[in-house]
Amino acid sequence: MTENGPGSDTPELLLSRLPSAIVDSFTPEQRAALWAAAHSPSWQRHPVNLRVGLRLFGQSFFITLVAGKERRNFERRRRDRRINPVRTLANLLFLVGVMAATYLLVVLGMVFFSLFIQV
Repeated sequence: MTENGPGSDTPELLLSRLPSAIVDSFTPEQRAALWAAAHSPSWQRHPVNLRVGLRLFGQSFFITLVAGKERRNFERRRRDRRINPVRTLANLLFLVGVMAATYLLVVLGMVFFSLFIQV
């Protein structure tokens, strides 16, 4: 996927994921409709859309924070919670890591500034 979010693949890549018998049966209008449905621009319109790429331990990781008015209906939110639960070991470890890094930065800042105060 490109950096524009879900559904921003090229039409060729999207169609390559489907069985060739089905793709061959598409009319140009059906291909255009499929592309329009898969390329929803709603992902790009959030007021807060922060994306950060990190390289750690020889691997690339990313963090994305998207915030704005809730647009999903109740059924979709329930399905999303079931597919992507918040209470996972990975999420817990991430939060503990962020809190530890924040605590470490605060302590180092206090030590750094206390050196200037004592001098």
